[in-house]
Amino acid sequence: MKNGKKKIRLALALVFVLVVAAVVGYFIFIRKNEGTPLGQVTQAEPIKFYSQLDGTVVAEAGQVPRVVGVMVDNHPDARPQQAGLSKASIVYEALAEGGITRYLAIFTASSSVEKVGPVRSARPYYLDWIREYGESPYMHCGGSPEALSLISRLGLFSLNEFVYSDYYWRDNKYYVPHNLFTNSSLWEKVLAKQGAQRPTKEWSGWLFEKTPSTSTSSVSAATIRYDSYYKVGWKYDGKQYVRTINGVGHLDAGAPITADTIIIQEVGTKVIDDVGRKELDTIGAGDLRVLKHGTMVRGIWKKESVTGRTKFFDQAGQEIPLAAGHIWVEVVPVKTPVEITS
Repeated sequence: MKNGKKKIRLALALVFVLVVAAVVGYFIFIRKNEGTPLGQVTQAEPIKFYSQLDGTVVAEAGQVPRVVGVMVDNHPDARPQQAGLSKASIVYEALAEGGITRYLAIFTASSSVEKVGPVRSARPYYLDWIREYGESPYMHCGGSPEALSLISRLGLFSLNEFVYSDYYWRDNKYYVPHNLFTNSSLWEKVLAKQGAQRPTKEWSGWLFEKTPSTSTSSVSAATIRYDSYYKVGWKYDGKQYVRTINGVGHLDAGAPITADTIIIQEVGTKVIDDVGRKELDTIGAGDLRVLKHGTMVRGIWKKESVTGRTKFFDQAGQEIPLAAGHIWVEVVPVKTPVEITS
């Protein structure tokens, strides 16, 4: 009799434990799925893939993006009709002659861009940057003797307007040479004809952050004095950096030019002829500043070979993760005055 009562007590205790466990499990489930409509089961976050060009989200993983580089005029007479810079994933700015800079605008070949230009001539150091992106079309109108010689000797994927005029047009509302333009429809035609013979080659991307990093170095603006008559400004508006030239907003087809990452890269620079053409030390190492999310990181850049990727490292030697989106690389001579505003 006693054994029977003991078994009953044990059975009741076991039932009690199971009931308590079920109730606790139910409330844990409810807390985890709080806010989920009745009858729906929460799903895992979808897997995201990121572009090795600019860190933005893309549809598929493992794609090596084909890019197109376009030389863009920055003479004062060209600025009112500038177009396409705000659509570029990456823009390199460096001095040409006469204290005036020129741009190399990098686009994904699949991007839709209605108008890019005015298109101008090649310089050797821009070739060092376009070659970081594998076998990529380089659109330009003529070039310095050294640049044209390098393009020919190296067999680069050059789309010189002197040879490929069908892929450009002149807007007669503006004066030559500040009136030559191209667009994505035209470079797509080139790739449809020549792309198979010049397939995309592997190239290395930069490191991009998946979430905004934090820094104690708060920076609201930077001003770069390329020349006594030419000053570039970037001001953080809480989301992006807004660009100015000589204190006036820099517009692209009427819209402000903005960026998510600004890289200020110091390079050795010297004048090599009477025209004022320059030689830039793009291979080696030097000082840099990286601006992102209203902060600044100091460090060094390194490029080990002509086709090697320029990489950016902090003072501890770690590669700096860039903010995804539009990136401007401001290539400046060593000791160029740069004013940083906290």
